[in-house]
Amino acid sequence: MRFSFFAVFLSGLALAVAALCLKAVRGEAPGYVELARGEGVEIGGDVLALKDFRVLRYASGKIRQYESDVHIIDREKREAVHAVVSVNHPFVWKGFWIYQNSYDAETERSTVLMVRRDPFLPLAAAGGLAMLAAAFLGIFAFFRAPTEGRAAASRARRTANAIAAFAVFALPLFIVGRAVLRPDPPPALQSPLMAPHVAAYMLGYLIMIFATFGIGRRFMGLGFFFMVCGFVLGAAWGKICWGDFWQYDPKEMWSLFTIVSYFAYFAFRRVRTLEPVLRYLSLALIVFTLTWVNFSRFFAGIHSYAR
Repeated sequence: MRFSFFAVFLSGLALAVAALCLKAVRGEAPGYVELARGEGVEIGGDVLALKDFRVLRYASGKIRQYESDVHIIDREKREAVHAVVSVNHPFVWKGFWIYQNSYDAETERSTVLMVRRDPFLPLAAAGGLAMLAAAFLGIFAFFRAPTEGRAAASRARRTANAIAAFAVFALPLFIVGRAVLRPDPPPALQSPLMAPHVAAYMLGYLIMIFATFGIGRRFMGLGFFFMVCGFVLGAAWGKICWGDFWQYDPKEMWSLFTIVSYFAYFAFRRVRTLEPVLRYLSLALIVFTLTWVNFSRFFAGIHSYAR
């Protein structure tokens, strides 16, 4: 089962990387169109026309959502299809993904839509599902009963380790909580994928942090599974919200480094000289990733909205 874990995970990662490479070599650049009410543009032989555009706000005046009422005129069938496009709610038409990208903030009279095709999305989706399947196998592959020595650890030591582990996790959790649990979240954060994406990462990180301090180390496979769940859900959210499952954002890169670091831990955990190095390196990556809210002040990226 452990061989299956490594083989399937590496296969999934290879599929995802292949999708990225194909997109870089053969993919089409996204098209951006700015439309005022009544204007249209041709996409794939049909016509995309803007019927209306509006900006919705909270009582505080901050933007809650901006959305476009569009008509797609199918020239072949000679009929029109109506759709509402907003942040986190793209519209798919004959292989084209239509996103609400931005708008004219000064006049609020025009909208900016992004239109793109992604023929390599099935390949990336297959890679993500394979990584999830491998992580699920890891729950059982790396589950083992505690040894007698570990079971005989003193209650005082177990308590001290639990307090230390909670202390390491508490500050990053507080920082992330302040950024996520906002009374007036921006449009990008209003997604049904947000809660499971964040919750999966938090559960995974919590299990891994406690395991680093010797508490529940046999559950590290479960923690890895939750981390990969958060990673895949984030990629799906990125595709729905920003138009791509991977944008080389610094936060995305550090999350991937953390997962790869734990994958290396599972591969070399029986090497005495490497096991503690990889375990504490992975812990440091978790803390750094969780506290990205602070570092996003200095590194531009799609996760900089948490500032």
